[in-house]
Amino acid sequence: MVKYCNIPIDIAKDFLIKNKVYKEQVSINPLADMFLGCYLGNKLIGIVGLSSTKKTSRIKQFFVIQEERRKGFGSKLLKNIIKNTDKKITAFATEYSIKLFLNNNFIIKRKNSNNIYFIERN
Repeated sequence: MVKYCNIPIDIAKDFLIKNKVYKEQVSINPLADMFLGCYLGNKLIGIVGLSSTKKTSRIKQFFVIQEERRKGFGSKLLKNIIKNTDKKITAFATEYSIKLFLNNNFIIKRKNSNNIYFIERN
């Protein structure tokens, strides 16, 4: 059974550290203001965070464990986190994740020398 729900920041932080997300260019600091998690049975398999300012929201710490990728869990997490804001949304995406964002109406604003994309969605 798959469940998508809010998760506490400490659980999100532990998940990020345990899964060594820094190896895939996912930053741990600073942590997002709120997190959604994806559970497959009792196992947390993915998270996405959201931080907001007056004008924008930023997607942060978006990660699905390797063995559960390309099964739609990331897409569903992204769609659910988008529902949590009516502001312009920004994010940084890697070569691996950029297609997921583009398929959800994000546009590329720029790309740096490390192949990290800055993207946004109105």
